[in-house]
Amino acid sequence: MKQNTKRVLYLVAALLLVGVVVVSNATRSNRRVRAVRVEVAYGGADTLVTASTLVEQTLSQMPTLQGMRIKEVSTEQVRAVVSRNPYVSDVRVETSVGGDVEVRVVQRRPIVQLFCHGAEFYMDDRGRYLPMSAEGYANVLVANGHFRGELPDASDSISIAVLDTLCPDVAQMWHLASYLYHHPEYGVLFDQAYRMADGDYCLVPKVGNHVVVLGQVEHLDKKLHDLLVFYREGMNKVGWETYSQISLKYENQVVCTRRTAER
Repeated sequence: MKQNTKRVLYLVAALLLVGVVVVSNATRSNRRVRAVRVEVAYGGADTLVTASTLVEQTLSQMPTLQGMRIKEVSTEQVRAVVSRNPYVSDVRVETSVGGDVEVRVVQRRPIVQLFCHGAEFYMDDRGRYLPMSAEGYANVLVANGHFRGELPDASDSISIAVLDTLCPDVAQMWHLASYLYHHPEYGVLFDQAYRMADGDYCLVPKVGNHVVVLGQVEHLDKKLHDLLVFYREGMNKVGWETYSQISLKYENQVVCTRRTAER
């Protein structure tokens, strides 16, 4: 008898719980949107877009969103609207119990600022274009020089493989910037890169008044390791103003050009 009573109590409790959930969901579905809240994960990158800007852009493109019933909200539509911003990726949209539309985004990570054919833009760690931002500036490698080929239209569908065909010099500059970004022990040394008219790629270090000539963007592990060894064992002895150019373009050689005395 006691066992049957327990089973009945458990069943009643389960039914009550289900009822509470159903009522709660029904109440929540009919609740009106209270606010749009955006959270931006920057991943250590400089700020190019703020949460307040994304809220403003979302509401300007979906003016009826605030005040709409939760059950009427298309999270996919909100995600599509937020995704139009060129600085964001990995957009996730949910509705909260309190009636908020909660948006979580990851800002793209620029790794190089390029000046090419009169255009100025960033490229991120996946090789995608990013326009310059009115809300912030990315402290990344700055690159310019003589680039052959035509830049394709900015698009997420443009891959580095496509860029290699259409504008190989820009693609190679991105590969160089990507290497320095993922190898901070070298990347921290430089703030500018340049492609010479003869096709050589050069780096301008933050310390010292000289240019590092890489030649082509290849064997970077070996070239930059040799440079670091030379910095430690050579430049510290002769002085950082001794040479105007350090060339790494020849295999297993560090060729230095001595600065000429000013008259």
